[in-house]
Amino acid sequence: MPRAYKWTRKERNMYLKSFTRPYLDSRYYTEFKMNKLPLWMRTYGYWLNRENNDNMPKFYRKFSRGTIVMVNFGIQLGGEFSGPHFAIVLNKNDTKYNSVLTVVPLSSKYHKNYANLGYELLYQIKQLFDEFHQENSNKLALLDKSLKEIMTDHKDGQNSFSFTVDESNLLRKAGIDNRFDHKTLLINVGKYSPEISETIQLMKTIPNYQSYKNIQLYVSRVEPLLKQSNHLKELMDEEKQMVSSLRSLASKVNNFNAITYANTANITTVSKLKITKFKRGNISENTSISTDGMQKIVDKMNTFI
Repeated sequence: MPRAYKWTRKERNMYLKSFTRPYLDSRYYTEFKMNKLPLWMRTYGYWLNRENNDNMPKFYRKFSRGTIVMVNFGIQLGGEFSGPHFAIVLNKNDTKYNSVLTVVPLSSKYHKNYANLGYELLYQIKQLFDEFHQENSNKLALLDKSLKEIMTDHKDGQNSFSFTVDESNLLRKAGIDNRFDHKTLLINVGKYSPEISETIQLMKTIPNYQSYKNIQLYVSRVEPLLKQSNHLKELMDEEKQMVSSLRSLASKVNNFNAITYANTANITTVSKLKITKFKRGNISENTSISTDGMQKIVDKMNTFI
């Protein structure tokens, strides 16, 4: 095996000039490739550094044939795909050990060498939108019902606690704020209550707090209720975030209201590291091309063989 050439700093700087000059020339800043180049180099450099330090993933996501994925093709030359584009996975037997995928990019433009997929992608996205919208609506309704049940179960005096003089003195020594008067369960159901969490933690610092009847009662009743309320709050926040994703998905539906083509003239192998991370509510990895659509791609591919 030939020895690797050891570049001097001067030589590296000299050859890198031909790469940096187009970008540093301000005339090119408005062009797509030059505008996206810094972001791509940051990503590329991140993975180069990890590879150099032998810190690459041991396993990779497994993809099924026909899955639509968002691929960052980076900055390429000429007619090669650059930037983020949707593509279809062509691998038949992908595994978690494979670090690369063979994909065919998607396009909205007609070309005689492209496979016409009709309105299938539009249908897939609309179906995805409907499924997520229904799922999100159902979850929000259930969460709202759960929150109302909590509020009903813990009203009418059940959230009031009385403490003895000795217990009140212990609570004050523990640093619990007097404004709560040690009596009211100040949990606003459906909202975070950090002051109540702090109160409970301070109560637990009291030596043998379990031996004080009312303090033990407060902790045993309030703590599980607080956890339940906070958990429901987190779930509700997640579902509300889905509303934004659904709006984004709806806008993408409008962008794909035309015939979609598979660019079979530009089939390529890409690193799985270039594929956008999976996210619930995205088109990537949540949609796939039908068997008939895949056959159209295969038929068009065969014309090049």
